[in-house]
Amino acid sequence: MLYTSAALGRLAKIGGPRCCKRDAFLALKEAVEYINEHYDLSLQMSEMKCDYSDCNEQCIRQRCPFYKKKIAFICVHNSCRSQIAEALGKKYLSEEFECYSAGTETKPQINQDAVRIMKEMYGIDMEQSQYSKLLSDIPTPDIAVSMGCNVSCPFIGRGFDDDWGLKDPTGKSDEEFVKIIKEIEKKILDLRMKV
Repeated sequence: MLYTSAALGRLAKIGGPRCCKRDAFLALKEAVEYINEHYDLSLQMSEMKCDYSDCNEQCIRQRCPFYKKKIAFICVHNSCRSQIAEALGKKYLSEEFECYSAGTETKPQINQDAVRIMKEMYGIDMEQSQYSKLLSDIPTPDIAVSMGCNVSCPFIGRGFDDDWGLKDPTGKSDEEFVKIIKEIEKKILDLRMKV
């Protein structure tokens, strides 16, 4: 009885509309806490994040404790810096966030120097899971990050949450690519701490 009332209390605190995934996650979390407290056990529970918010029109998004925020890394062509940021975002932030990249224009392929160097540095083959995308090809982001636009930033319908001001390494030396990749990696790791 205590467990049931505690679980129902958590559900009521968040409010509706109803979501089967959220209700199940909350009930499970409450059950683990109840068992640990009342039966002198130490059950472990990994952090749960919902991957279904885009499928549920009634999702309460940020009010849900299991919602995964969406981050979009944006530049004009979506072929180099934003693709690197998406790959590193997926590597380092996938537990907390869904990471995407996009642009206002596309290129037929991801920058081949970026593909090669990311493979060498991290073992990530960006061509296996990524491609050049338009803003309309990705879900609406909760957080929008500009890679830095030398001339003008793409218009995304709202302001950017951050502008990383990164120079485009296209056509430059491998050393320049590595420098920019390391800078992106640092900003990705900093982003984890900020958000």
